[in-house]
Amino acid sequence: MLKFERQQAMIESQDGVCQTRKYQVYIKNTLHHTMGILGAMGILYFLLVSFLDFYIKSTYFDGFPADGPFQLYNPMRRLAAGQTPGHDFPFFHGLGVVYLHYPLFSFFGKSLFASEMSRNIVSPLLFLISSFLFFYVCTKKMGLSLLITCFTLYFTQDFLEYILYAKNSLLGVRSTFPLLIGIFIIAMLGKYHEKWNRLCWAAYCLSICLLLSLAFFCGTEQGMASIAAYSIFHFFYVKKLKNIKKAFVESLGILFISSLGIVALFLVVSGKNFLDPIRYHLIEVPKDQFWYFGVPPNGFLYSFSQIMENFDILRASYYFTVLYGILLLCFTLFYHKKNNSSISWGIFFLILYGFLSTFSILGIYMESYCQIFLKLEIFITLVYLFTFNPVSLVEKLSSSAKKIFLGGYCFALGVLFFFLSYNIYIPNLLQTLENLTKVKHFHEKKILGVYFNEPWYKYIQAIQEHISIPLSFCSIPFDEEEYINGISTTKASLFVEYSKIAADSVQEGMKASFKKSGQRKIQKVEIAWKVIHGIRQKYIKLDLEGDLLSPGKDGYPNKIFLLEKDAHKPTVWSVYSGITEAMLEEHNPDTDYIIHALGAARRQKYIESFQKEKCDYAITMKNNWLYENWLLVANWDFYEQLAYNYDILCTTPSHVLWKKKQNAFTEQTHNWDGTLKNLENQTDAILPLNRETDGYAVVVVEVDYSIQNPWKFLPFFNNLPRYFIDPVNAHTKQIVSLSPYYKTFKFPIFIKSKEDPKLQFYVQSLLPGASFQIKELRYRYLHADQNIQETLFGVFQSKN
Repeated sequence: MLKFERQQAMIESQDGVCQTRKYQVYIKNTLHHTMGILGAMGILYFLLVSFLDFYIKSTYFDGFPADGPFQLYNPMRRLAAGQTPGHDFPFFHGLGVVYLHYPLFSFFGKSLFASEMSRNIVSPLLFLISSFLFFYVCTKKMGLSLLITCFTLYFTQDFLEYILYAKNSLLGVRSTFPLLIGIFIIAMLGKYHEKWNRLCWAAYCLSICLLLSLAFFCGTEQGMASIAAYSIFHFFYVKKLKNIKKAFVESLGILFISSLGIVALFLVVSGKNFLDPIRYHLIEVPKDQFWYFGVPPNGFLYSFSQIMENFDILRASYYFTVLYGILLLCFTLFYHKKNNSSISWGIFFLILYGFLSTFSILGIYMESYCQIFLKLEIFITLVYLFTFNPVSLVEKLSSSAKKIFLGGYCFALGVLFFFLSYNIYIPNLLQTLENLTKVKHFHEKKILGVYFNEPWYKYIQAIQEHISIPLSFCSIPFDEEEYINGISTTKASLFVEYSKIAADSVQEGMKASFKKSGQRKIQKVEIAWKVIHGIRQKYIKLDLEGDLLSPGKDGYPNKIFLLEKDAHKPTVWSVYSGITEAMLEEHNPDTDYIIHALGAARRQKYIESFQKEKCDYAITMKNNWLYENWLLVANWDFYEQLAYNYDILCTTPSHVLWKKKQNAFTEQTHNWDGTLKNLENQTDAILPLNRETDGYAVVVVEVDYSIQNPWKFLPFFNNLPRYFIDPVNAHTKQIVSLSPYYKTFKFPIFIKSKEDPKLQFYVQSLLPGASFQIKELRYRYLHADQNIQETLFGVFQSKN
């Protein structure tokens, strides 16, 4: 009897344990599903509000006229026009960025609206996808991954705004592939770690090389950082499994095959001209990143004492990123000893990449460059907090190690609490809907698919008033019988959309200008009705002289411009191409942005193209923003040509419009007013102008110089020294940065007082030993119209 009762008790006890386990599993599954539902709902809500907000921003355009929107719109327009990327046009941040945005650009209609929608959508979408994939491969739990992804969307807005959203440099897009490489490492090593056969290992290495090539293709400096980081990672990984010799050989192999992959990608997109983009991204951009971009008014590092003496919030964010990255690296290495997992290997690669990516700050000292590493640190911290049990790890440690570990863990929790308490962002759907209905219109019809804000509309009004943009229309988008996109396939004829202004303007004998077929004389105009898509519509039929038109290149949605008998479309040269070129459906004859004509050869070609094209009009930025004086000094050869060959038409809130002079681009000789020699041992020089009265004037200075740089044979480090000429008592303060690969440099100084200008010569560099000597200095006045001189340098008393 007693034995039976014991057995019965044991059975009941086992049943109780089973019930408890079932209950625990039920609770765990319920919690997991709840986290997934909450995370998914949060993400969907964020996407909904963000999409509406992006639609508002894209429809009601207020973008900055330099950089920003047109930095992406211009190359996508060129790509849509059939131009060859890397040869016909460069893209500063990596050609792959254009291709990542192009599908949405094409889907939304290839307009400015389409460009803005693609620009606004792609960055947060890539952030969302890559963050979810990272959390999922680390946690292997869908619900938890959705919840952590949701967390990052709502609590990292201010810290990662340059990553999450589309800012000037599109850092979020450019840093996506390195994160995908880390995800791939975790996923593959987690599945096949120490179970590789040769075929699988070869497939893994080739896949990594492809991802590294894509990382370079979609962001040059981020790709270089990821290639360097992975080479180091691969060496240590193979060394652990095999030996140092094989590790070294395989790492070199990864570098070689990745390089071949990069060449193959550029060969695919640029064809026989594949060397052009490679030269641009590997030689021309890096050479100009320091002396051209990394100088005032941009911040840059020039001494270690300067870092500590000028400790501000920007440097604090950089210090925090680096110091916290060191802490994460130490913890990862420590955890890796205890638990040799693919997660720690993948995190090890990402931390290495994060450190190397911050080297960009040596070119230009900007807080946004820290956000790439900061993003990785946030992601890694969240993975550690949500996946690892600190108690189990602490039990295996010594007392001193316990204190270090718990201190780091508490610090990570403190950082998390800081995000929670300070940085929460919850999109307001009702406010977004209200914004959608209350945006002010400054013009009735959309232009390029958008409504412009007041400053931009004033600019467009000025363009339409001073630059005669011809009337344009499109063929009717229908395909039937012998017509494709409204273009006849049997004769030079087409159907055009009807409007009263078109009907009143189109006359026989005028010319129609097409995208591919050029200008064609209109022989016959017919206005009638036709059933199109089942609807009876009014249309204009044009019969033209010449051969057949191209339905794909000339037909809908490409614009057709109406020209007078002897007229032509106006030609425009903009230092920052954008709205005007899009309205004319033309492109800058050389480079869309003057700041992207990098390297001695491209910069010279830019000026020669400007002289050769002799465009009817020119458009420059108005000198009321931070960087215009820098543009003048760094690109004076262009602006001097502009001052002598163009007159000012008008100024707008953001631009200056110029018209070519009657006698433009004739041979001009400029004699120097004075020369200073024997300046090799001088640290300054005074220009003996001997002015008798005050007044605005531009003095053009040309210097012959030589540079002594003991670091010139070390790539990257050879660019750290900056060689400056500072016009200390000039009216406009802009330090002149001398190029390390020129021997002669010309620049302007803007003066007002009778005091003779003083020029100081000095070097600023993180590395010692660099110097330069001025051999000869020549100077003369700029003999251009006084109004032009003052407008170039920001004097606008009578012009608004």
